[in-house]
Amino acid sequence: EPIGALVLTHQRGTFAPADATGRPLGDYIVWMDRRGAPICDRLERELGIDYYDRLLHPIQPYTGFSKMIWLEERGHAAPRYLPAQSVHIARLTGAAPACDPSTASFLGPWRPDAAVWDEAMCIQFGMPPERLPTVLPSTTIVGELGDEVARELRLPKGLPVVLGAADGQCAALGAGCTRPGLVMINVGTATGVQAFCATPQRHPTRALNTAPHALPGAFEMEGHTQAAGAAIDWLRALLGNPTPEELVRMAQAAPPGADGVVILPTFNGVSAPVAIPRAAASIHGLHLRHGPAHLARAMLEAICYEARWILGSLESAVGPTDAVVLVGGFARSPRAGQMMADILGVPVQRAETDDAALTGAARLGRMALGLESDDLVRMHDAFEPNPELKEVYDETFARFISAIARERGDETA
Repeated sequence: EPIGALVLTHQRGTFAPADATGRPLGDYIVWMDRRGAPICDRLERELGIDYYDRLLHPIQPYTGFSKMIWLEERGHAAPRYLPAQSVHIARLTGAAPACDPSTASFLGPWRPDAAVWDEAMCIQFGMPPERLPTVLPSTTIVGELGDEVARELRLPKGLPVVLGAADGQCAALGAGCTRPGLVMINVGTATGVQAFCATPQRHPTRALNTAPHALPGAFEMEGHTQAAGAAIDWLRALLGNPTPEELVRMAQAAPPGADGVVILPTFNGVSAPVAIPRAAASIHGLHLRHGPAHLARAMLEAICYEARWILGSLESAVGPTDAVVLVGGFARSPRAGQMMADILGVPVQRAETDDAALTGAARLGRMALGLESDDLVRMHDAFEPNPELKEVYDETFARFISAIARERGDETA
């Protein structure tokens, strides 16, 4: 089909030191880089809860701000600090580097409620806002594809280039989560649980962040695990490297609740809905009668228990969930989809594509061109929770939470 526009989506929280024109001066620094952790400790001491109340983000090293300060204080200052979106906008069109609000929220001190960089915070920590990109709506046509880049990419010269949005928010748009009551659960390397919000919301315990949605004018609240697919891959290696689908089939040989085996898949710590950065993974309730099927079942259930834990915390701020849209690795398996519905206790739909971020980016392109975009959202199938499994999963979830509490060193989680 004829190409109507080029749209950008990218890994949020990742940025590059760049020159004044937007050309990178070195490699990208990815969101999972933790060199900013000591700076986060300082932000906690100097700003405390004021940080969350201004930015609607807990203090975490996955955003770019702490790492920018780290670079500045070690003599590696750059004229600009730009996400991949801004770098490519400048190169594709020659326009000034820009980003959308969903990206800004994970880059620096962006205030979602006021739609501005927090200038006072920027200045306090030596990061003038003019060194950050201009922020524009995600459906902005920022320019046209230049001659040289068009030849390199073998795309039409003059093609409209649409700003686009961050990958997590684009995924929610691609999954059709654009009204209150709909929640996206994206199970990839880690799990993200994201609820639509019509207006900016503050989490009651300031544990979960609120950010602009890819959909202009809307917002979302979310929480993340630190390992999901990564934990499953660890178990697969332990069990002789079955394929993911073989692992799911293996798990079916064990009963719901995995006959008492509970796994904490917290290999990289816990970030939501409480922070236990030094938490380790563990297996509870293991006996000689248990085998590979029980471990497989317990690991898949653990991914769902973490999602349920975060979902419950989300609901305390945004209200009850009508339905969940499942994307990412779990969306490839109907058995995993049914397990998620049974453990969450709410209906679960599987998106037709497991890469919903690309669908979301395509929707933004259609919106920018004034075209219909709802028809791009398609569901594969749906699962209703089995009421007969509620008791066993409620009991096992309670044991999961108790194990988290012991890891945290207290009686509640």
